[in-house]
Amino acid sequence: MPLTYVLKSGDQVDILTTKVGGPSRDWLNPNLGYIKSSKAHSKILSWFKKQDKSKNMEQGRDLIEKEVKRLGIEKSLIGKASQKLKYKSIEDMYAAIGSGDLKQVQFFNAIPGYEPKEEEAAPELKKIDIKGSNVHIQGVGNLMSTFAKCCKPVPGDPIVGYVTVGRGVTIHRKDCMNVHETEQEKRTIQVEWGAKPQSVFPVDVEVYAYDRVDLIRDVTSILSNEKIYLSGIHSHANPSDNVVKIVMTIQIGNLEMLGVIMNKIHQLPNVIEVKRVVQESHKK
Repeated sequence: MPLTYVLKSGDQVDILTTKVGGPSRDWLNPNLGYIKSSKAHSKILSWFKKQDKSKNMEQGRDLIEKEVKRLGIEKSLIGKASQKLKYKSIEDMYAAIGSGDLKQVQFFNAIPGYEPKEEEAAPELKKIDIKGSNVHIQGVGNLMSTFAKCCKPVPGDPIVGYVTVGRGVTIHRKDCMNVHETEQEKRTIQVEWGAKPQSVFPVDVEVYAYDRVDLIRDVTSILSNEKIYLSGIHSHANPSDNVVKIVMTIQIGNLEMLGVIMNKIHQLPNVIEVKRVVQESHKK
């Protein structure tokens, strides 16, 4: 049985141990249900803190860079987060994450909220409403505004506005290739998320797993349990290696919830990889 199994009265338990290894950092994620007591949480944290700092730094870097890539977050923003969290260097922040002193959620909460430099006067932003989501847009009045279908930004993603003649302002992720490829920089304007976006947003997610019975059922059960709307799904199996690729579009409110869903899917048996799909090319 998995470690998340809740024992019932009458169960007989045979505990399997190993001479090498240790606890996993996944156990500290409250959303995955591995530990229940504060004592167990403290014991696991204490074990990680005893590890060598260089090892913690290496593990923290691997953990964050993997999550940043998986969630489609711009890698350059890691430095912004370490500055906001007041670490002397990115390496110190990695070591804190590896030892458990800094939680992943604290790191990800620091990414979208970094402040502009003091010497830079932040331009005045006007609040508009796009399909129920509060977004602030620099100097824009009653222009039509939509979210880009190529990169599908969600609250927490750094965003930028792209002005298109006859189509108003399209909201892109800042690292969207469609924005970087254009030579008309004057057509981009500053935008930012409002305090409390109310909508859900479509996100494409890919799941790679060794094929088995009820795989898709188990994936969709996680979405159902978390009350996540599934708007599209299809799969393709490769007979040569027995790996199935599942591509689905889900409706997500923010990056934190996306991370929770992807982590839970990744814990399913036979799952190899779960990642957010960020398209690199799409007509604006």
